[in-house]
Amino acid sequence: MAFWPGVPQRQTALWAQASSPLTPTFTPTITPTPTITPLVSPTPTKVKRLVNEVTEPVTGDAIAGLTRIVGTAVVPAFLRYDIHISPAGLEDWQWLVSSFEVVHDDVLYQLDTRAFPDGLYDLRVRALDTSGNYSEAFVRGVEIRNANPPTLTPAPSGTVVVPPSPLATPAPTVDVSSRVPGGQGFYAPDNGAVIRGAVEIVATANGMPDHPYARHELYLSPAGQEDWQLIDSSTQQAWQEPIYLLDTTALPDGLIDLRLRIVYRDANYDEYFLRNLSVANVGYPALAVAPPAGISRPRSGNEIAGVVEFRGTVPAANLLRWEMAWSPSGAEQWQFLVSAEQPVDNGVLARLDLSQLPNGLYDFRLRIVRSDSNYTDYVVRGLRLHNRD
Repeated sequence: MAFWPGVPQRQTALWAQASSPLTPTFTPTITPTPTITPLVSPTPTKVKRLVNEVTEPVTGDAIAGLTRIVGTAVVPAFLRYDIHISPAGLEDWQWLVSSFEVVHDDVLYQLDTRAFPDGLYDLRVRALDTSGNYSEAFVRGVEIRNANPPTLTPAPSGTVVVPPSPLATPAPTVDVSSRVPGGQGFYAPDNGAVIRGAVEIVATANGMPDHPYARHELYLSPAGQEDWQLIDSSTQQAWQEPIYLLDTTALPDGLIDLRLRIVYRDANYDEYFLRNLSVANVGYPALAVAPPAGISRPRSGNEIAGVVEFRGTVPAANLLRWEMAWSPSGAEQWQFLVSAEQPVDNGVLARLDLSQLPNGLYDFRLRIVRSDSNYTDYVVRGLRLHNRD
């Protein structure tokens, strides 16, 4: 049901998939079929273009550690290419590397960002010919962020067997919070803020080293209902700056939520939320009548031991089911714990006996699946399990 007339609602259902194998009660007669040798498609060769360009990273990306600079460095009568770096906008170029190898759509250089202070930088690739003439390609405003590196999913070490959830669930995993400090997400207004008139929505929406940026989308819903309606989309990256001017006079007074979805080129995405914004154009600000959905206790970074009580809220609106899972911290290797179909109003989600787990850091995820099979994940991270002897 649309919340505002004339505003289209755009949602894509992520349908759950399940299989129900049947055991046959008879022995079928099998007719042999001829063996067919499939045609093998040849590996495509790289297009040999006379061009000088950088395709990775792109403007607005956040990078940390060893980062690939990917692109093409070719000009007629090619001699070599040079790569330089400068603090953004200063044209104070520092030489990084020179190479006499022709590169087509491949790694030009591995940049060790730890050699530079955190901040915004420009990159330049200069391809020179045998006469001394050259062509230049630039990437402006790349953020080196070693102090707070972009979150990457680490590759598991060894063979890890993760038992699947017995429930059919759709698959991207999203991390729900208002923002990563110093990184992606909302920066203004704050959760629970009173808003009226024209309100700037300030956020960071950018790509990451292993997840090149595609676009960001901004959604709005009545508070707590998860009835998201797309209100804006852009392919421009943003760094702690206004991404949208929200005209609250077009909305009825009351509580709303905002969702920022950052979509990457591989179709994965991250999401960030502002909760219980109080639109008060005419009357007094509305007060939040229900706690926000998610895990309220324990909080990220808490120390836990033995039997742990997880508390939180699962709204009743459009609820299909909810489930909890755990993973070694940062590994995203989710293992199913418990599920139910009843809403929870700031109460006990589960009491979990964690005494059999080895001490260490763990993440816990509450997934709320709605009746259209879309879902929202709420994650508490870095819980320190310390079972005493």
